[in-house]
Amino acid sequence: MGCGRLDENQEAIEIFVAACLSLFSSLIIFLICVCSKILEDFSRKILFYISLNSIIRSMIMILSVNSDFRNLCFIFAYVNMVCLVSNVIWALSISITLYMVLVRKEENFQKYHLRWLICAYLPVALLLLLPYITNSYGVTRGICALDYNMISTIWDLILVYLPSWFMIFSVLIIYIKLYYYVKKSVDIKFKSILIERGMIYSILIALAILPVTIWRTLSIFYSSCGMSYFRIIALSIIHMQGVYYLIAVTMNNKIRKAIILKIYKRNHEHMISLSGESFFLA
Repeated sequence: MGCGRLDENQEAIEIFVAACLSLFSSLIIFLICVCSKILEDFSRKILFYISLNSIIRSMIMILSVNSDFRNLCFIFAYVNMVCLVSNVIWALSISITLYMVLVRKEENFQKYHLRWLICAYLPVALLLLLPYITNSYGVTRGICALDYNMISTIWDLILVYLPSWFMIFSVLIIYIKLYYYVKKSVDIKFKSILIERGMIYSILIALAILPVTIWRTLSIFYSSCGMSYFRIIALSIIHMQGVYYLIAVTMNNKIRKAIILKIYKRNHEHMISLSGESFFLA
């Protein structure tokens, strides 16, 4: 009894803190996308949606702490899941579009944006309506989420984590193929594929959802205080995605320099030369 009570309070506090950090980080990326031309248009759109999804997820977790919003949790939990899976699809879009540009020499890659926008939200939103059949969305241990029972765990694994892992592994395979393809004609370092071409986003998403996937799977077979504490850690990690994305953005040397120059408003000509950074430039 003490374990469960402690877990619920600790879980709400830790997830609230994680969500606040993620919200702050996501807002920075959002402002970079909206208020500057540091990124090329297509790349900016992708990061715009990734950061917007993270902002929505963070706001949902923050509002979950307030009991006045608990009646909306059946909606909040659903939107939270849609935004999570959507970010995995956007990461997939980076790798596939990059493949189209570098391997198939596709120049008009902008035309694929609307298709990715539809894929990232419409089918995901429809599929994630299924847990409403079993009334699985709602307030769960102080936060808006799928329930922690067996049926909800199966929904979570089938609709969220298994498809996400399939897409993540697909992304990694595409990037490995791209690396060896590009290496044949250009002396390119793996760091360039990892940081500058967007592979890092897929890896960060994988690292974020790994603990939750393990917890959801193990929770089918085990139930203990240890699992409860692991759940708190796993949920805190997955709700800090905005922080990971901001780190990934600033790891790109050109983007980092452009941001610094933008902040200090110096050397306008040099700023222009660093602008327009893209995942897709050869």
